[in-house]
Amino acid sequence: GNLPGSYVGSGYGAEFARGRTENDFEERPVEMLWWGMGAEWADSLGADIISSSLGYFTVDDGIGDYTYADMDGHTTDISRAAQIAASKGILIVNSIGNTGNTSWHYLIAPSDVHGDSLVAVGAVNAAGAVAGFSAFGPSADGRIKPDLAAPGVNLPVVGTGRGPSGYDPASYGNATGTSLSVPLVAGLAACLMQARPAWTPKQVIAALRSTASRAANPDNRAGYGIPNGRAALRGLVVPGGGRVQLALRGPNPRTASDATTVVFALAADAASAMGRVRVFDVRGRAVRGLWNGMMEPGQAQQVAWDGQDNQGRAVTSGIYWIALESGGEVAAERVIQLR
Repeated sequence: GNLPGSYVGSGYGAEFARGRTENDFEERPVEMLWWGMGAEWADSLGADIISSSLGYFTVDDGIGDYTYADMDGHTTDISRAAQIAASKGILIVNSIGNTGNTSWHYLIAPSDVHGDSLVAVGAVNAAGAVAGFSAFGPSADGRIKPDLAAPGVNLPVVGTGRGPSGYDPASYGNATGTSLSVPLVAGLAACLMQARPAWTPKQVIAALRSTASRAANPDNRAGYGIPNGRAALRGLVVPGGGRVQLALRGPNPRTASDATTVVFALAADAASAMGRVRVFDVRGRAVRGLWNGMMEPGQAQQVAWDGQDNQGRAVTSGIYWIALESGGEVAAERVIQLR
């Protein structure tokens, strides 16, 4: 939605395929299969993201109820369907559930799917405190859940109020729940996908988690915390999620007038360590020291290389490597320098 001066949706300008698989009047196991059919339909349309605000653990007649032990990411029908959808390259964002204040306070399926395939989202209030109704983990197999948290208390939303001639397209209201937190994260993921079209869904998820507010000390109430879109955009994503991570931003090949931005970090689950970033030529000789210091896990940093060596002289044309060294591990990227 977009009402200039009043309201802008998190994914304003995106293209949407709106599907409904949930029956509000009853809760039956077949609805999980309907979700799977909806995901298949979304895949057939080329959807990049599924924003899903629902979950299952009990049904109306009690036949087919799940237990906490089933919340392991691959037991329930809907979690298995979500895994298949993720394997097709779709980023799935799903609510953790609103059962935090009930006897069943656990996460609900499919939010139990592994965090590199599905982002489970909890709710916080305007001050960043976790909402009491927001369900929590860990998953039955011990993984941190939710993955991220976003505002979900008294949020401004597009309304469905009726006007004199039917539904009023200018109607706005407020709503509460983890179902409201989900589209904020999904919209942010869409923005990242547009800004970084080469990133895979796993890389988008890793960028959001590694730069969120609790990346260094995640827990089972807020997960890795509240995402930071700007930091995620500048953040580092490395396929495979190694402990030492480095990536380059800017032109490649580069000329004397171009700057190469080097983004580097330790993985969120690594320990603090000293590190240094240097430039090497093809013979393995260090030509420039760019940075050295203490690195904290999950906190991306960046430095620029201007194409000069340690004496301030422009390097000759050729292939160079920019490397991060920390704790005996190295991550490196190649850059081509043109005079």
